[in-house]
Amino acid sequence: MVKKKKISRFRELYNVIESLLDSYTFEDVTKLLKDDYDLSLSTGTLKNYVYQHRQYLSSLAVESEQNKSQDHSSIETNKSLVYESNDTSSEVEVEEKPKPPQRKMSADEALAQFKERQANKSLFDKK
Repeated sequence: MVKKKKISRFRELYNVIESLLDSYTFEDVTKLLKDDYDLSLSTGTLKNYVYQHRQYLSSLAVESEQNKSQDHSSIETNKSLVYESNDTSSEVEVEEKPKPPQRKMSADEALAQFKERQANKSLFDKK
């Protein structure tokens, strides 16, 4: 059997760990991981791993939101194209509206926004 590094085992169990953290302290979760999942971590290491993984997830959420907003803004830009044609020539002039500047979010704001959206999802939110 090939041994996995602790961080890769942590990533596999991340959803379980998050659900345990809803009910237990970090110390209790550390004991549960050692006893039930054969993952021996110190409390400090567990806190560090959880913090790093939350930061990673929030950065993914921010990137996803930025990609969505860029997609929407490019669609809006395409919708806002104004075509003017002169009767004497066949040239078409195109005017583009400038994109509004995007506000950068902190990681905590992004994570809060991500969690709020996850809580508000329903069966009707299919994309």
